[in-house]
Amino acid sequence: MFCRPITIENSRLLKLFNRIFSINFEGFTFYPFILLSGENTEKDIYNHELIHIQQTEETFFIGYILILVTQYTFNLCKYRNLYKAYRNLAFEKEAYDNMKNLDYLKSRKKFAWLTYFKCK
Repeated sequence: MFCRPITIENSRLLKLFNRIFSINFEGFTFYPFILLSGENTEKDIYNHELIHIQQTEETFFIGYILILVTQYTFNLCKYRNLYKAYRNLAFEKEAYDNMKNLDYLKSRKKFAWLTYFKCK
């Protein structure tokens, strides 16, 4: 990692975000910050967010945002469902598939999220 993430546990900002949008994210990454909803957030949630930190660094932040917005827009048109569009993002698929493997980041290949792209 280029930059050690700044982790904020029990984040008021994340709680406000969840309340405004009626969602329940346990974690959220906005490079280099990781916001967690509770003080004792599970290690797999933290690992999920660390995977996003790696993805962001690989794509030099602006690339991450561009890919995320483009793929989310495409998914929204395809699935017509906010949650399905989110869960089918390549970045999210990689993070969800590997969040319980706490050693994943040690063996993760660069741009691993590319294997999660499906164009049909």
